[in-house]
Amino acid sequence: MMKFWENNKLSIVISSLFIISASVFFCLNNPNFVSQKNEIDKELLYNLLTVNTIFAGFTYNMLGNMVEFSSREDIQELDLAGYVDDYFSPMYFSLFYFIFSIFIELILIFFGIKWQLNLLVYIQQVGTALGLTFFVVSTLKMKRMINKVRKK
Repeated sequence: MMKFWENNKLSIVISSLFIISASVFFCLNNPNFVSQKNEIDKELLYNLLTVNTIFAGFTYNMLGNMVEFSSREDIQELDLAGYVDDYFSPMYFSLFYFIFSIFIELILIFFGIKWQLNLLVYIQQVGTALGLTFFVVSTLKMKRMINKVRKK
């Protein structure tokens, strides 16, 4: 467990701060969020579902590329030293948040949940925002890995 914390410290801190600030923002702007919305635009949910699945696919593709890079000898040496985990961590977090958002969207679309609708939509949006944040970080780290592989 300690190794997990050491390898993912920055990702966990970013996620925690983002979730806390989004929760505070939501509660301040929606003091009576329980009784506000009873219906949601299904077309908007379909569009968000499309966006989340596309980005989840891109993230999964990046993860596959990283696994391929990990088979190189020079990268395996870095992996033994513990440097490669820093590259994988944002991809794992990005995939988690995208899949979490997709799950909430599917529940809202197919099961017609009305209970706590505003809160579920807001959680879905926060998950998408976190997924996009970690996607950008993953893309930057992937660029660094490609540069390292090209130099060798």
